[in-house]
Amino acid sequence: MIDDLNAASTQIQSGSIISGIVGGFVDNGEDFILNFSGGSTIVDTSLLNANQLGLNIGESVNVLVSEFDGIEIDTIFITRPDNSIILGSQTIPVPPPPQTALDPITGGIANPPSPVFNPVIPPQGNQIFGTVVGIVDNDEFLLDANGTQILVDTDLPDTQFLSLVPGEQVNVVGIFDDDEFEAFTITRLDGSPVFTAPPGNPIFGTVVSVVDNDEFLLQDANGIQILVDTDLPDTQFLNLVPGEQVNVVGNFDDDDFDAVSVTRLDGSPVFTPPQGNPTLGFFDDDFDDDFDDDDFFFLT
Repeated sequence: MIDDLNAASTQIQSGSIISGIVGGFVDNGEDFILNFSGGSTIVDTSLLNANQLGLNIGESVNVLVSEFDGIEIDTIFITRPDNSIILGSQTIPVPPPPQTALDPITGGIANPPSPVFNPVIPPQGNQIFGTVVGIVDNDEFLLDANGTQILVDTDLPDTQFLSLVPGEQVNVVGIFDDDEFEAFTITRLDGSPVFTAPPGNPIFGTVVSVVDNDEFLLQDANGIQILVDTDLPDTQFLNLVPGEQVNVVGNFDDDDFDAVSVTRLDGSPVFTPPQGNPTLGFFDDDFDDDFDDDDFFFLT
């Protein structure tokens, strides 16, 4: 292996693309071995572990060299021969253009381009039909959907109250978030609205780092870093790399920003809320222990 690395070091340059075959995984699956015409080398995928990328030993890949220290390649972009992307964004990352035009007074960029905001994408989530069986709080109620009780949250201010009574049948559109269902809209059977979530707040910024499979750190135009949460399942991953500029629509929730949509400057989507039939019965056996009978107004 060492001889192969020494032979390859003279052929691998930053910015070049090396085509080869996945030879195996090393460092507990964090990196993989790339066999190519000039020898073999280790590839560090940095953002994600190599064994999380769906790579197969013997598979042909193209690797963009971000850095090479003589031992391993650091990369943020990998494709297959058919140009399908394994790691990275839809376009090969390129370094930003040099900042040549500076303001003589402030020292900043003269006439910097304004960020482009794409239209807000309306929230699209799961739809649930059921019967209101209990009012939990000013903005929460318990919904019975086919025998499964679901806690619905509208996140209203403390001074506002939902106009609902036990026994009403309603349609709720929203997304599951941990042990509750965050509502976008609530309507009665006649179509009259009970609740409509306000439009999300747009934020434009640059991806600083990918924190988890569904979270990333965004720096806005004022230099403020914001933790963005898309609440993806553990088996799904955001297709983002540090340095990308994105538009995020959502709302602040405690110490993070819950995203409704994430799009690139060309309008291509990075993330939109999941759609389809909800998976019911997500409450665990301890759910009843979290609430007392006095916390509800029940239908009798």
